[in-house]
Amino acid sequence: MAVRINNPSLDNTNQLLSEILRVVLVDDSRVMFLCPHGQGENVVARLRVMISRKRKELDRKGRRAKQFRLRDTVHCETHNGKLMDAVVMWKDITSQHQMMEELEGMLSNG
Repeated sequence: MAVRINNPSLDNTNQLLSEILRVVLVDDSRVMFLCPHGQGENVVARLRVMISRKRKELDRKGRRAKQFRLRDTVHCETHNGKLMDAVVMWKDITSQHQMMEELEGMLSNG
């Protein structure tokens, strides 16, 4: 079951990403939010760019970002007679991600 974000801040990508990551990483749940029809893919693309920027920023500061892949699906739903894009996002951690984190931990501990 997905945690629904009511009234997502679609204009503030940084804040929306924070809300999504809080649910996805901390609660280990899927997250769902609605946006106007036709804008779902654009919102997801902005979120992906923001994640990339955050990871690069952490790299510059010498800190490692948590290894995961953010998956998504966008589909149309009707709510109160209006066609909306429903975006569902969740994290995917592969064995490669886990091995990279372990390897980085060993290298950083000497």
